[in-house]
Amino acid sequence: MVREKNGQKYGVLNDWDLASWLSTQNEVSTSKFRTGTKPYMAHEQHSSEWQGPHRFRHDLESLFYVILLLVSLYSSPAEKVRFPSTGDHRYEKWHKEDDNFLDGRKLKIINGGKWQAFPQPFFSGFNSWLIALHRSLLYGFIGLTMHITMEIEAQQARENNEESMGVPDFDDDTLGGHFSYEKVVSVMHQFKKEVLNTRGREWQKILQVPV
Repeated sequence: MVREKNGQKYGVLNDWDLASWLSTQNEVSTSKFRTGTKPYMAHEQHSSEWQGPHRFRHDLESLFYVILLLVSLYSSPAEKVRFPSTGDHRYEKWHKEDDNFLDGRKLKIINGGKWQAFPQPFFSGFNSWLIALHRSLLYGFIGLTMHITMEIEAQQARENNEESMGVPDFDDDTLGGHFSYEKVVSVMHQFKKEVLNTRGREWQKILQVPV
């Protein structure tokens, strides 16, 4: 959506993920933390072993996939790319495959040190966003893996009555600070090196913009 105020246009992102009809608003939710449209869900949520909780960074990771699929599968805001009949675009399959497939593909992206986005020409300006967000995810999950490894080693040392080094705290909600709301704001507050105007008070506070 686009909202206009004082001649200035502002983009508005709506999320109807947990919306419900008024007639059913008193019914018990059956989501059990795993919500969303599969192509855009955080990769952890595709695993059968994942039991929650739903973290804010999962929504941020979903935003990464929303942008990625938009700029890859559309040649303009209103026109989808026509792919050859010989095969779908690699992200076109995300709308057809199961959780195991999506978990594997998204993990491959996150762990890919040389991953590139390859957006359609019309959306080339989004490439810098995608590269920066991907780097934050990559560093964040490297940190999480190292933290889990240190916890396992410390537990084994205690079980063997051996001396173990202390395990530093790790903020799982932000992947050690690598993938936080503030980090996403710092990436998305400008487009093609042009600073974007925002009416969001939280963004203004992070960027220290006068309200």
